[in-house]
Amino acid sequence: MILRRYLEFFLLYILLPGLLLIYRLQVKSFLIPILLLSGILIWFVLRRDPAFPSWQLGFCTNCQSEFFHILIRFAAGALPVTLWVYLTQPDNFLNLPRQMFFLWLMIMFFYPLVSVYPQELIYRAFFFHRYRVLFKSDTKMIWVSALCFGYVHLIFGNWIAFVMSSIGGYLFARTYSRTKSLLVTALEHGLWGDFIFSIGLGSYFYSGYIH
Repeated sequence: MILRRYLEFFLLYILLPGLLLIYRLQVKSFLIPILLLSGILIWFVLRRDPAFPSWQLGFCTNCQSEFFHILIRFAAGALPVTLWVYLTQPDNFLNLPRQMFFLWLMIMFFYPLVSVYPQELIYRAFFFHRYRVLFKSDTKMIWVSALCFGYVHLIFGNWIAFVMSSIGGYLFARTYSRTKSLLVTALEHGLWGDFIFSIGLGSYFYSGYIH
């Protein structure tokens, strides 16, 4: 069973993202449909798994406290990122809300729904449930989840997406490990994602940026 689980992990989190990376130019227009379909399949798999507590897909305990800590972490991290973009990429700073306001509004609303939640299903809920037997401790699970999350973002063809996604993946994996709530984790991910698109770094996380 362990060997089969290792092979499954390698297929889903190493080989398939690697193939997407190799053929990224061919699939760049289909990334969101691929992500949505994968998220839907994972959702049904988890819902049908009697060993998975389905409340983790949306429930949260002590929400007010968690949201407070999320906002504190966000404030602490967003300030240096804002200064970095402003000082090193002034042409990109707030370019999306300044130049394409209505597109920015649509991204603010739809990005958490069509991108964030499926990603969290795949890289947190399913990952932690399915492969805990391989990595045992929460610390190992968090690190492997973060690195796999960064790895798949190499499809965007730049180091910024990899580094920021790995850091974000570590943050979101810690939140999920602590709360066991996909809702809380997705809200934190969505907050950071909307910030990235707002501040001027969205081009690094957009398939059209691939070259």
